[in-house]
Amino acid sequence: MSETNLDRLIGRAMKLAKVNNEAQLCKKMGITQTGWGGRKRRHTAHELIFDWAVNNNYDLNYLFYGEKKEKGDIGDKTLLEIQEWLNESGRGNNDMKIWFKVQFENKFPEFVEWKKRKDERQEQHNITGKSKIA
Repeated sequence: MSETNLDRLIGRAMKLAKVNNEAQLCKKMGITQTGWGGRKRRHTAHELIFDWAVNNNYDLNYLFYGEKKEKGDIGDKTLLEIQEWLNESGRGNNDMKIWFKVQFENKFPEFVEWKKRKDERQEQHNITGKSKIA
């Protein structure tokens, strides 16, 4: 993500969080300013913002593209309906859910990459959280 795009993303995240500066945003996201600076240098700040936004049910179209949700955009209700449909269709037949997952991952390889990075971050967090120095 380019620096300009990251600056726009941070600006929109600050608006959503109703804060005035990056220090306050860091506090909302639960990261130190030093950790935030490291994320920006490693070009992973946008991933942290994404995770924070998802956990807080913020509009990702607005956050990443500056676009407000318009009529016809996929929304939380649609995602819940997809989940409901999979649950109903998959009763007694797990193949439907497996098929959907495979098709979704084939269609959106960027989702697979994002999920891999998310799992790696979670694993790293678990390792760091469990290690004790004597």
